[in-house]
Amino acid sequence: MALFETRLIVDGGPQPVYRITVNDNGPDGGSSFDVQIGDIPTAIPPEIAAAALQTFGQALTEPLGYRVLAITRAVVTETPLDAPGEG
Repeated sequence: MALFETRLIVDGGPQPVYRITVNDNGPDGGSSFDVQIGDIPTAIPPEIAAAALQTFGQALTEPLGYRVLAITRAVVTETPLDAPGEG
């Protein structure tokens, strides 16, 4: 298996990594996993990136009956974005 690596530049670097945390809604509370997306240019405002990630998260989870738990922007410190609505 190939080794994949994500580098975060924390000294004011331009491209944060976003993490979408998903739960599979299993009968015992489900299992959660993360999908990470990076390299979104800083020319795209954070609120537009957040809306796009929300749409992506829903498209990824709805057909499977999963749910999005959180969308987080990872920079020097992690900043939770608006919580998705329960559906």
